[in-house]
Amino acid sequence: MDNKSLLVDEETLKKAHILIIDDEPINISLLKGILEVEGYGSLIATTSALNTVEFYNELQFDLVLVGINMPIMDNFQVMAKFSQTHLELPPPIIVITALHNQEICHRAIAMGVKNFVTKPFGYESILYRINNLLNIHLSQRSLWNYGETFEIRGQEKT
Repeated sequence: MDNKSLLVDEETLKKAHILIIDDEPINISLLKGILEVEGYGSLIATTSALNTVEFYNELQFDLVLVGINMPIMDNFQVMAKFSQTHLELPPPIIVITALHNQEICHRAIAMGVKNFVTKPFGYESILYRINNLLNIHLSQRSLWNYGETFEIRGQEKT
């Protein structure tokens, strides 16, 4: 895939930490396969929504791909728990769904979802969404880190 509009370098992009949550192992295999072929190496995947908050708190994810309907704890509950972590720069979330329901879409957007992918999805379609959101998030993190460094240096001089 051609990344002419990268805001961050290709190496940084490919090192991004991505969390995949879906109750269907075939969906996880498909997503992991696409990302691995494209050179993404830091992938965590789970079929259980119960583990996701632990993963989310332990690792600094750059992107979360999440199926909307999950048994036991649906992903609206998961996203609510994510928002309780109060990360200063939370990772963007892409919802993967077979549902075409405006109410669900509005609810997800209200909870901070940045994009949707409808199943079945195309290879390039999902990659463009992933790359775009990773570029934005990693650029924001870089600016955030620069701002913190600048603030610390300013405090050292005073």
